[in-house]
Amino acid sequence: MSVVKNTLQENYIFFLRELSRIEHELANLPKGSISVKKIGGISYYYHQWREGKKVNTVSLGRKAPVDLINKIKRRKTLETQKKEVFGNINIIVKAIDTQAVTVKEILRLFSQHKINALLIGSYCLSAYREA
Repeated sequence: MSVVKNTLQENYIFFLRELSRIEHELANLPKGSISVKKIGGISYYYHQWREGKKVNTVSLGRKAPVDLINKIKRRKTLETQKKEVFGNINIIVKAIDTQAVTVKEILRLFSQHKINALLIGSYCLSAYREA
């Protein structure tokens, strides 16, 4: 039984680290999307993103900004990966619950791997790792 518990704990730590890596990379990528508007038969590119209820728009000119487009595509990919990682974490949490692993054991394991954790409610475990 302890082999299963250790495997679950190792996978849990792996996915938390992966989530931390994804969130760090997302923080450095631009939000929003690129839109194209035709004015007088000429295409103009705009970067649009939302801040609260407000939509911000910045004109990028006539040329498609390849670098910005690639960064936005990367962000979309990472957001999809983040959803998958959250799904995996939820599965592991349910499996850990069925294995009767206590919160103390999880926090002890985090401290062994130098991951700081803050327990919030019954379903949310916010964790981060000091660099």
